Order: sequence, then C-alpha cells, then structure tokens
Amino acid sequence: EIGLDGFYDGQILRYNHSVGSFAFAASLEIADDRSVTLDGEDLSSLFGTDFGIGSSSIVVDYGAVFGLGAKYSENGLSFGLGYQTTGVDINDSGNAETIDFWSIAASAGYEIDGFNIVANLGRTEADVKLGEAGDGTLRTDHIGLGASYTVDALTVAANWGQYTHEAVGMGSITESGFGLAVNYDLG
Repeated sequence: EIGLDGFYDGQILRYNHSVGSFAFAASLEIADDRSVTLDGEDLSSLFGTDFGIGSSSIVVDYGAVFGLGAKYSENGLSFGLGYQTTGVDINDSGNAETIDFWSIAASAGYEIDGFNIVANLGRTEADVKLGEAGDGTLRTDHIGLGASYTVDALTVAANWGQYTHEAVGMGSITESGFGLAVNYDLG
C-alpha cells in the first residue's frame, strides 16, 4: 500500500477545495494515543522487524500525518499528485531515535466513450535512525495500471500492479499481481 492514510485509526480531518478543473486537498490524522510503550514484539507486528529492541520496552511518540494533494481534470483527462509525511520519536533507554515517513504518488487517467485507463506511481520511505540498533532507509515503490470498458449494464476491467520493497543497501523484494473483473448491473 502506498500512502499513509489510515496510518493510525483512520479518523482523518480533510479539507477539499476545487476551482474549475483544479482540485486541492489537505489532510491531518492524529494518533489517539500519542505516546505508547512498545516492546520488540509490538514493533515486529507494526513494521515487520523489532529493530534490534528484543523484549525490552521503549516509549514511542507518534507525530501527526500531514497530507497535500492536487488534481486536474478536463475532457476525460486527469492528473493527480499527492504527498504525505509523519514521524515517530522513540525513547529507548534515554536514546533519542526516530523513524521519519514520507510518501508521494502520481496518477494519470483518460476516459472516453465507456473506456477508462489509469496509471499510477508511488513511493513511501521510512528513514530510520535508531542509534545502536542501526540507521537505514526502508522503501516501497509501486506502479499500477488499470483499464475498464463499460457498455450498458456490463463492465469489464483488468489491472496490474507491482511493489518493490527495499532496505536500501541490503537488497529488495519485488512482488506483482493482476486482477480481472466482470460486473453486470442488475438494476
């Protein structure tokens, strides 16, 4: 998944504004529990690794998720761009450590006479500074393509997507998949 929406509990304050073919949005999401105590098992469930913490406890202060987005639509053509950022401060035995997240995504689409095609690209990074446990960057890149055709009550659609997960300097894993769908509206 690319982007930080729902990073906490999904309660997002959002402002939308549009003028003609242009639209703009800003969002803010705050954790209900801004400061929590976690151990290595908790971190593994959140991030897939315990970052070398093991069974000891740490205090984690969650920062707000800020987001900005813009979209342009005209005559069936649309372009979108979005950016989000947040940070996590960790106090592990008095050591100040941080994980800073940011995400950016862009999309383009075209719709004409029942045919719709869309492409999107995105990147999310976690810049990790954990002192003795190590520093590094975790990155996820995504590319997606989709197309659909609608005639009367029938819609046929296909999509493909690929994720590349990388611990910078340590290797990467790529996974991809596709989907096919046929829908018929029974009214």
